[in-house]
Amino acid sequence: MRTLAFLLTFTSLVFAQEGRFVPTGKLTTPRESHAAILLKDGRVLITGGIQQDQLNKTTYLATAELYDPVTGTFRPTGSMLQPHYLHVSTLLADGRVLIAGGFAQGNAPPPAELYDPASGSFSPAGIPTAKESIAGVHAILLPTGKVLLTGLAGLYDPANQSFTSLGKIDSNSGAVLLPDGRLVATSYDSVSLYDLKSDSVTLLDKKPLGSSWLHRTTTLLSDGSVLIAGGDWDYGEQTTWEALVYNPRDRSTKTTGILLIARDSHRSILLPGGQVLVIDGYNSDGYSSGQCCIAEAELYDPVDGQFHAAALDIDTRQGHTATLLQDGRVLVTGGRGRQSASLYIPQLRATSAASPAPALAPGSLASLFGSQLASVAESANLAALPISLGGSGVKIRDGSGTEYWARLLFASPTQLNFEMPPAVQPGGLTITVSGSGGSLAATGGMLTPVAPALFTFDGRTPAAYALRYEPDGKTTVVSTSDPIALDSRPVYLTLYATGLRNRTSLATVQCEIGGVNVPIDYAGPEGSGIPGLDQVNLRLPASLRGCGIVDLTLTVDGFRSNVVTLEFANP
Repeated sequence: MRTLAFLLTFTSLVFAQEGRFVPTGKLTTPRESHAAILLKDGRVLITGGIQQDQLNKTTYLATAELYDPVTGTFRPTGSMLQPHYLHVSTLLADGRVLIAGGFAQGNAPPPAELYDPASGSFSPAGIPTAKESIAGVHAILLPTGKVLLTGLAGLYDPANQSFTSLGKIDSNSGAVLLPDGRLVATSYDSVSLYDLKSDSVTLLDKKPLGSSWLHRTTTLLSDGSVLIAGGDWDYGEQTTWEALVYNPRDRSTKTTGILLIARDSHRSILLPGGQVLVIDGYNSDGYSSGQCCIAEAELYDPVDGQFHAAALDIDTRQGHTATLLQDGRVLVTGGRGRQSASLYIPQLRATSAASPAPALAPGSLASLFGSQLASVAESANLAALPISLGGSGVKIRDGSGTEYWARLLFASPTQLNFEMPPAVQPGGLTITVSGSGGSLAATGGMLTPVAPALFTFDGRTPAAYALRYEPDGKTTVVSTSDPIALDSRPVYLTLYATGLRNRTSLATVQCEIGGVNVPIDYAGPEGSGIPGLDQVNLRLPASLRGCGIVDLTLTVDGFRSNVVTLEFANP
């Protein structure tokens, strides 16, 4: 058998740089209130903005530049047809970039432009109405290939380079598109849910946020809920620590942990693995000393609902951009008076493959999240899992000092999925990602005998199916993504999970649905031979009929799973 060192070909990283900001080149010119967008080839297009000197003289920028993550350098590309600032850029399906919204010199609404990466040039993109050319516009690429420009909403069709007015979307703080095609938009005092159908906008829900703050960030979390963080009152006179989570499924809003530093004009990026990186910004407490811009970053963890200190940026920034690169690093550029750029290298994290919780058990499916973890994306043959994939391998060292190579299911630059070796002993672990140049990164972990976690389609809807038994003995498949109708006919539910096959007995497996304890018929390996995949079978009680949206959790040997939701239709 060939040695692992021969199989692995990826270049090693410096472990000490993990969880830190490091410098990377310099912008061709200082800029703030600019836009940045990741291109299909992995480069980043940076456009426009403004530049202010020490005398507060403002230069409006039409220039653009490209960042190459391979070389860590910036170089000029073609200039826009006129300056843009506080604008948005959107990557279209064909690889071109739409520049829209914001202002030009003299606060005039500029016409939209298209950037072609092949030629490095800009061209007119049609004439939007003044309603779409304002600050506070957010751009959403729709599955149809069209671009929704929020604010006083407009729809851009790249096929014929035309704009269509759709109606008002109140989104001066942010907007995110949900997997089901609905839109969540936040303003200074409310959060709204919209239905986007047939090139139209329909308001479904609007909830007050309890307090009014400008310049928040709005981030779609892995479970389909939305994090709303920070902001200011009266244009920077007072910044806030406030953070809220909006759940579009039950249309509820709740407070979550508070920011470690009150801030506005910050940037928030969802990292691979589900945490949110909150970067720099403005803090009103430093106004009297002139130290308003901050360099501190923090991480929001949806597992505990808290913010945690992350790292110090290499520079203080306000009016900057943050872009998630294809390899999992985050590029941060510019800001008021800044020409510098930095890369955030996320810390390696181990979680269950089914949820963002750090729940690991022998024989379970697990994931590692970070940056530059593999040279290419590659999936394994499930019938014969390898110990090397995408140029990388995963080594597990348990508390006894015994080392194991994990079998891999999937590898990419930002994620490695693997089977926790069944023979690993519970207790403290060291997990190392290795390549031909040596260790790439290492992280700690804790292994428990069982660590139940439910797989989901979208973070909250369980990966499951239900069967209804008809009076004639036939069965009908019931979708768990839609409201489940219960009547006198029995309905059996199968949930897909991991981390529970080592349970002590079936009696220690409990399922709670909407506050009702439901007896378990089976809990163990799924049976098809997929390593680490478990399943749970149960009958849905008729008492859940018409309960609406309810939570479902598993408890195995006292260990609790992630929470998923089911919806039960009215009779």
